[in-house]
Amino acid sequence: MKLLYVASEALPYASTGGLADVAYALPAAQHKLKENVRLLLPGYPAVFEKLGKTTLVAELGNLYGAARIRILTGKMPK
Repeated sequence: MKLLYVASEALPYASTGGLADVAYALPAAQHKLKENVRLLLPGYPAVFEKLGKTTLVAELGNLYGAARIRILTGKMPK
């Protein structure tokens, strides 16, 4: 099964409340069960600082008024 989680925050990148705890813990637990899990977060500066090495997956043009949208992939810290 392929799972995609989309959240506005997740530990350890951005956290203002309980959502960050769940957005980190649930995908991590399912990953341990060998599920194919992805977590999609906004490109906050704190995310880039903590994520480290990333790879460009896609670049979208003018979408929803944004000049450029990039989708990057990286590994969450263990």
